[in-house]
Order: sequence, then C-alpha cells, then structure tokens
Amino acid sequence: MREVVRGVVVGVVVLALLGAIASRTGVIATDVPRPDGSGAWLLSRVTGMTAFIALSLDVIVGLLVSSRAGDRCARTRRSFPRSAPMRSAPA
Repeated sequence: MREVVRGVVVGVVVLALLGAIASRTGVIATDVPRPDGSGAWLLSRVTGMTAFIALSLDVIVGLLVSSRAGDRCARTRRSFPRSAPMRSAPA
C-alpha cells in the first residue's frame, strides 16, 4: 500500500513540475489568475523574513545555551560541573 501511495505522490509532483515547465517555456498556454496589487507579494516576503529571523534567533539562543557565553545570562544545571576539581584514583 505504501508503494502505491508513494507512486501516486511522485506522479502528481512530476506532472505538476512538467506542467509548470511547459507553461513557462510556452509549450502550452495557461491562464493563471493573478491577484491585483502587491499584497500577496508583500505577504510572502514578510512571512519569509519572519521565518528567517525566527530561525536565526533560535540558532543564536541554542548556541548561547550550549556554550559558556550563555552561562552569564542564565544558569543551567550540569551533570558534571566545570568547576569541580579532578580527583585521581586511589593507589
């Protein structure tokens, strides 16, 4: 059953790509409705920039939490504290 679903999905994607390529190159004529104004363009750009900023902040906070630089802002519990002295095994 999985192979059938996978085959249908791949077929639909390939047909959509071929249709898009054919309409862009002028092989077939399609009438694609376009929205008036620049609202859709602005919305897509703002959404993309918001996602980029959110991802960048997520990476920065993740790096700060996992490094010593983040210890100045927020204390985290550690299994092995960095300040613990090394003990040698008894002889």
